[in-house]
Amino acid sequence: MIERSGGEKRYISLKDICPNKGGFPYLYTYPFPPFSDFEVALNPLIMKKILQFFLLLIFLECPLLLSAQPVIDGDMSDADYTTIGSFTSGRDGFGSLNTLGVMKYYTDNTNLYLGITGELTSNDNLVVFFNFSGYGGRGTNTLAGTSTSNIGVFTTNNGGLDGAKMDMDVDFAFAFNEGNGSTNFYMDAARFGSGAAGYLSTAFIGQTNNQNGTSATLDPTGVTGGTGSMELAYHNGFASDANKGVEFKIPIAAFSGVTNAQDVQIFAIITSSTGYVSNECIPGDPGASNLGNDPDLSAIAGQDFFTAFQSLPIDLVAFRAIRQGSAVRLEWSVESELSNEAFFIERSRDARNWETIGTVPGQGDSFSHTDYAFTDTRPLAAANYYRLKQKDFDGSTTWSPVVLVVMDAGVTFERFPNPVSDILNIRTTVLPEEKLMVELWHSNGTLLKTYEWAPDNFEQYFNVNDLPSGSYLVVIKSEKGRVLSTQLITK
Repeated sequence: MIERSGGEKRYISLKDICPNKGGFPYLYTYPFPPFSDFEVALNPLIMKKILQFFLLLIFLECPLLLSAQPVIDGDMSDADYTTIGSFTSGRDGFGSLNTLGVMKYYTDNTNLYLGITGELTSNDNLVVFFNFSGYGGRGTNTLAGTSTSNIGVFTTNNGGLDGAKMDMDVDFAFAFNEGNGSTNFYMDAARFGSGAAGYLSTAFIGQTNNQNGTSATLDPTGVTGGTGSMELAYHNGFASDANKGVEFKIPIAAFSGVTNAQDVQIFAIITSSTGYVSNECIPGDPGASNLGNDPDLSAIAGQDFFTAFQSLPIDLVAFRAIRQGSAVRLEWSVESELSNEAFFIERSRDARNWETIGTVPGQGDSFSHTDYAFTDTRPLAAANYYRLKQKDFDGSTTWSPVVLVVMDAGVTFERFPNPVSDILNIRTTVLPEEKLMVELWHSNGTLLKTYEWAPDNFEQYFNVNDLPSGSYLVVIKSEKGRVLSTQLITK
């Protein structure tokens, strides 16, 4: 059954939900005899404030599904990244010590991640330009227009990029350099407008205190105009490891005028400290010679000095599963959707093999908050994993995070005493046909003991005398891995 909250039947889809990423709440429902249904909603923004025990449930039930976002350490080997541009021209106008490799991109519900492999030398700069589809920037005008600046490559005093014209509508730019040293890594930034005064703001943002990949937290919002801090790292080991280079994470909200409904193009090029432009860039081929001061990249025929537009995520603000008697109700909320063809509800008993149990036609484009629900009237016994699959009109598909509900499998277990001191008793009224395993987990996520349930015995005794005082989780599984019971004990 598919319905909108409040009873009105409508349909919605999502454009770009990244699978297995943060930024979404996770909800798990377990039967905890003798307690009522116990529901835990885990939001990564407040995860540190939630008891360690609830974290254990996530990693216990679906450890393969919870991958982290890229780690900001100047190493772009993270599997979550997508390569969106490569240095293919082979140009070397600034010498072999200034080198580029590939540009990698990832985004979740909150942040934009960008990694550019390569290495800089001396005080030369890697300048990264952004064009957001909903923001009006420089267009075909020079970068500075009538404005002035004395910041790095954006200076209007001596050289600089002030008179340059780009091949896309530039909205923001970041410039990175080693500062003639091997210890720090520096960042400047610029924000552009569409008026005569091109620079709305330019400033020095900050620095890392190393070039070995240890990240630093910086605040770019004095220039970018939004809210939030960014994380920056640089590893200068590209000569021996092609995954090393410049890497940063910045909140989408840090860019004033930018929303999740927009797309982004990116371009990166190496310049001198005064803004003299090389012929080393991603993407595109400027030609055999360096471009020099104030080049017009839009005038170079046959080249695109920008990546394809990359999607920023649609805002899935909630996705949860609620056990309601013999059924499971899925609820989700979205802020907007673009180019949606169809939305599928998928279910699995093992989080590996999935079946579609419902299909929702897409609305196309919508930019309003909507709450929806789907009821699985015939859930599986024991574990039910659910996820949302979305298909765009262009055929691309994305998946939501996974939520889990554990239904009674026709077998109930009772543990006593609780709290326990020496011997833990577990009793069942019905023995399943499969062999049973009992796992004892510490609240910090450590598996302490594994027991095998003796055949044909309705009651088992486990010696826990050697355990220190604390909270523990008892998990009873079938030999095929089905979770039959999860119970809390204290000692």
